[in-house]
Amino acid sequence: MSVLVPNLWNIPFCDFGIGTIDGGLRGLVAYVISREYGCGYCAAHCAALGTIWRGDSVFLAKNIKAMAPEPDPEVFTPKELSAINISKKLGPVPSRVTADDIRDMASVYTEKEQEGVINSGVVMGFLNRFMDTIGMTLEMEPLEMGMEQLAPTGWEHGHSYDPEADAELMAEDRVEAVKRAERKSKSNFLSYIKMIIGAKLADRASLKNTPTAEQLVAQKCMELAGFVPYYLVQMKHSQARNAFVWAFTLRLCQGSEEVPAQLKQLMCYICATNAGNTILRAHYAFMAHRNGMPIRQLATATNTDSSEAVAADDTIDAKQVAAMALAEACSGTPSTVSPVLVGLLMRQYSPAGVIELIATVSLAFMYHRWTAIYMPREYEPEVLKFVQEHGAALGIDPERPCTKDQSTWEGIAKEARAAAGLG
Repeated sequence: MSVLVPNLWNIPFCDFGIGTIDGGLRGLVAYVISREYGCGYCAAHCAALGTIWRGDSVFLAKNIKAMAPEPDPEVFTPKELSAINISKKLGPVPSRVTADDIRDMASVYTEKEQEGVINSGVVMGFLNRFMDTIGMTLEMEPLEMGMEQLAPTGWEHGHSYDPEADAELMAEDRVEAVKRAERKSKSNFLSYIKMIIGAKLADRASLKNTPTAEQLVAQKCMELAGFVPYYLVQMKHSQARNAFVWAFTLRLCQGSEEVPAQLKQLMCYICATNAGNTILRAHYAFMAHRNGMPIRQLATATNTDSSEAVAADDTIDAKQVAAMALAEACSGTPSTVSPVLVGLLMRQYSPAGVIELIATVSLAFMYHRWTAIYMPREYEPEVLKFVQEHGAALGIDPERPCTKDQSTWEGIAKEARAAAGLG
């Protein structure tokens, strides 16, 4: 999170009004997309999301109005209305984005502005899935604000708060809330600068071994994945691209002793299949197979019942079954993790291993949101060769990595921008 959030949210530039989009638009997208996903935790936090300099809740009253069936054009600008619309379409699985939505965005945003809007929702793809899946408990302030101000618009805290189970925790947090308020009251410009410098130093340390130059990125991807994902070439925001490169090369291409890379890629493949994301299905299948996953296991992995996969292939062990079940549970919106599944995961994995699995499906959802907007018209050369050979067995169309309609979106966007004088 310390890499994804600041880079995809363009911190601190966005906070000081010198980024591609401003802090108000960033928070609006984060709130609406979290509501559509169904994450009570993220929605409560993002409704009050402000900026580093102006503080929180400065956009709360306006954000609340965004969930109206027809947001008021007297309240929201054309750019904000477009952002609200795309966030509502991109939040759930499967994505409901259409050619009309792409045309609508392109008529009010430049290419780079649009990517800034989408990136604001993309990072929430990770946070929505992660916080929802682990059942993060809401802190006192966003919980009370949510119940008082968001609930009338349909917000629900869901499993982010249990009045009985969380009573003791909430009593403790009420004490901590007083301390948080005291710290906030003592904050000044110097403390903000120190916080920003500290965050940037931590970010730089995390990205220390992540390549940033285009040639080095390509070399690293070819070494670890066997191909260069189109989105790492296409992204226009350098900070966001660096975060994507970090997540792809370090978190999805590499694994641990407990959670090997091919298992991560299998989980991502299941998530992409259930989301109907053809290009990511091809990517993850290619990667998993390259790391030793037999095609027959990939072909049976997307059965709705994990026991069917076991029956079809007795080389699938209990740890893999548990990971596959988690991927299935984390394919829709919101996640549907049952107590039985929690027990299965805890028996097969250490707490750190479970977190690694959840982080994997969360990253899969992050990449899904970006690629659900920016569709390629052709596969990468190495991936194309793979789907030509194995696509029939996996149900992946070797001719086209997206639907016929989606393949027209890039052209539609260019025409709309030209007509609007946006380049």
